[in-house]
Amino acid sequence: MNEVMGTTFLEDGKWFLRHEGGAGNKVPLLARKELLGDLQDGQAQIFEGSYSRDHRGVVVAAHVVSIKRY
Repeated sequence: MNEVMGTTFLEDGKWFLRHEGGAGNKVPLLARKELLGDLQDGQAQIFEGSYSRDHRGVVVAAHVVSIKRY
């Protein structure tokens, strides 16, 4: 697992992540329902997970399995 970092946004009932290094782009945030219930709109977070990329290497989604706690 890798670190997935960025700011979470809830838009029309769906979660998105403005990920670090993404030039301000938001991508869908995909996770278990229980984890999504712990998110806060507009909150910067660090997750354990991975990114999906298209054929050009551009991030198109964030897949997260847990929120890192410090």
